Amino acid sequence: MGELERALVVHILGALGEAHPFRLSRTLFLLDLEHYRRHGGPLTKLPYVFSPYGFYIRDFPRELESMAEVEKGVVRDDKGNPVRGFFRLREGVVPPEIPREVREMVGEVLKRVGGLDDQELNALVLRQEEYGKLLRGELPGWTVEAGA
Repeated sequence: MGELERALVVHILGALGEAHPFRLSRTLFLLDLEHYRRHGGPLTKLPYVFSPYGFYIRDFPRELESMAEVEKGVVRDDKGNPVRGFFRLREGVVPPEIPREVREMVGEVLKRVGGLDDQELNALVLRQEEYGKLLRGELPGWTVEAGA
């Protein structure tokens, strides 16, 4: 993950407080899609792997765990079993400055997905016209890996 992608993760986690990699990845994808619509290419160079049912970012959880600004949290049930994992910013981390236009796009995406659960969020992604084009390798400017 490059410097821009890391800055975006920190910025998004700063806005959300905490998030699972699934929600982070969908937010980043929708941000890339918005940037594509405005400028003809994705904002990031994230290694998306697409399938008809969804996508993932190659090595994303490992990349998140390697970020000094981010810590992993786990919610456990009353028996100590993990129920939900998430990432959040370490205490005292201040999100870096990102360009105003990008900051505004992040805000727009977060507003659009804020009330959605994971299924609704994934469905939103899959309904995007560009998603089908990505599956067929027909969206210029994107590097696409086929998924299972």
